[in-house]
Amino acid sequence: MKEQDNNSFTFSFSYMIYRLHENFSINKILDLIKRVNLTNESTTLQVLNPKYIISNRQLEIAIYQTITAFHSNENRARDKGTELLLRLSGYRQIKKALKIFGIEDKSEYIMFIGFGDSEEEINKNLIEISEKMGTNVKDSITQLPVSNAEILKEYYNCNDIAIIEKAAIEKIATLKFCLLYTSPSPRDLSTSRMPSSA
Repeated sequence: MKEQDNNSFTFSFSYMIYRLHENFSINKILDLIKRVNLTNESTTLQVLNPKYIISNRQLEIAIYQTITAFHSNENRARDKGTELLLRLSGYRQIKKALKIFGIEDKSEYIMFIGFGDSEEEINKNLIEISEKMGTNVKDSITQLPVSNAEILKEYYNCNDIAIIEKAAIEKIATLKFCLLYTSPSPRDLSTSRMPSSA
């Protein structure tokens, strides 16, 4: 999927979702993602638990926030994959984001997501990861969400299924505004807070 923002930069993203089964080694998955990310500067791959992902729009906004955070040096994480988890979760702490969107042995589903400049490169990387994991691209789940409405209502604290996507997007926005109001301004950094010795 190709997206363009108002500041005239474009990005693409794509994903594959699979049921997690005993043949999937989480350590192997994380190692594969790490190796692919080290060899690609224009794309980022991440693996996550899609349990609370509502829609493509939610992913698009979280990816946009991730990319703009790195462009403006407002990122909390060292890498874009981890920053994406922070943006999706709405939390500033990586540990909390991993608890919600990180994969673990008891996860039911696994999502491989790629984003960056080249849709072709992203898809090539996703297919490569899929093949190395012994899965068939045709077995990929393409419909979001993967969780039932009750799980999503509870997580997003929302009784109306029709507005859950809005609640998910508000979580992403909450983190952006939280960071804006808690980050020191350049002016604050340039003045000393030490009492004068006079």
